[in-house]
Amino acid sequence: MELTFVKKSSLRKIFIKDRVMTLITPELNYQPLSLSITQLKTALASGDKRIEDAIKEAGVDDLDKYVDDETMAKEIIKDFQEHNWRCVKR
Repeated sequence: MELTFVKKSSLRKIFIKDRVMTLITPELNYQPLSLSITQLKTALASGDKRIEDAIKEAGVDDLDKYVDDETMAKEIIKDFQEHNWRCVKR
């Protein structure tokens, strides 16, 4: 699944497949940044304090609510729209 967001002249692309989110932005020099929900849950279970702090700082309460790609997409769209981004492709 591909999501494209725009805000003025800025563009963000997000790809979601098998509970892995890949973000492509100009701030990262268009190098993909991938986040796997499964790997995050494994790191949390092992007691990785850095991951735990980062997830809390991001405002994520429960990783278990991201059960499938569609749920992840809905949450991402909601979050981007709260920050005045417009989803132009889904």
